[in-house]
Amino acid sequence: MLEAERTIIDVLGRYCAAIDDGDAESWVDLFTPDAVWEVGGPAARINFEIVGHAELRRFAEHHTRPPEAWHKHCIVEPRVDVRGDNATSSSYTFRLDGFPDGPVLQSFGRYLDRFELHDGRWLIARHTVEVQSSRPSPFGYRGSVPAPSEGASSTTDDT
Repeated sequence: MLEAERTIIDVLGRYCAAIDDGDAESWVDLFTPDAVWEVGGPAARINFEIVGHAELRRFAEHHTRPPEAWHKHCIVEPRVDVRGDNATSSSYTFRLDGFPDGPVLQSFGRYLDRFELHDGRWLIARHTVEVQSSRPSPFGYRGSVPAPSEGASSTTDDT
């Protein structure tokens, strides 16, 4: 069980690094084919959900990345509960954005995840970003947000 917990925490770390580096394929590879990725919470500027590898890839390909935008998604205090071939985790999260005069705390909240074991690999089946505090990103969001029906803004970056 400890090995599974460590592996799941590693998946969360790779999730953060891949989106920060603009590595869409590595990011998508961390999810089950029918995975759900959603943003919500008391401070989310919009609430939306995307489903499946194609929508995840589109989102990641349009996410801000170096060199135009330097940011670091970070997790703290991940708590993992493994039950057979399924697991859940809860982590505090924050995002730092880089500027010439120094880093700025962009947002914080929680990541709530559900994992499934697929062919010996722990993959994210559902990733929920619960935004508890956020400021508008000067980088915006390159492209259109892939989901919401209630009139999504094209300037979210609450990941």
